[in-house]
Parts: sequence; C-alpha cells; structure tokens
Amino acid sequence: MASLGPGGTLQLDQICKLLEAPDTYSEIRGTILDNLKSNTGKESWLTCGLVDYYFNSLSQKTQDILSELRDLQAKVYCCN
Repeated sequence: MASLGPGGTLQLDQICKLLEAPDTYSEIRGTILDNLKSNTGKESWLTCGLVDYYFNSLSQKTQDILSELRDLQAKVYCCN
C-alpha cells in the first residue's frame, strides 16, 4: 500500500474512496491504523479528515476505524 499523507502518494479523497471499496478496505484500514498508531500527534490531518468524512458520509467503515483510536489527542479531535 502506498504511504499516506500530505507528502505521501495518497491524499484524503483517495483514502476515503479506498475505504468504501470492498476489495481495498481491509488493506487501507490496516494502513490507516498503523499510521495513526505509529505517528501519534503527527497525523492530525488524517484524524480530522476521517472525522469530517464520517460526519459528511456517515460511513460505517470510517466509524469503525475512528472507534479504534486509543490516543487521547485523537479522541479530542473526534469530540470537537
């Protein structure tokens, strides 16, 4: 899977499309969670983007990913 991020090859709109595709969901989900867990505090753009996407789409897949976030900072983004 390609790297995520402003400097990576996948941007948020592409990430969201991959989340909704049944053949790529599992892989992109794992990449997102690995990215958020390994870069605590550095990937706020991703957390905020996923929250925005969830509020606009009510995507169950995005909700599942957001519910797995353990970091307090990430939960702050989700609650604001």
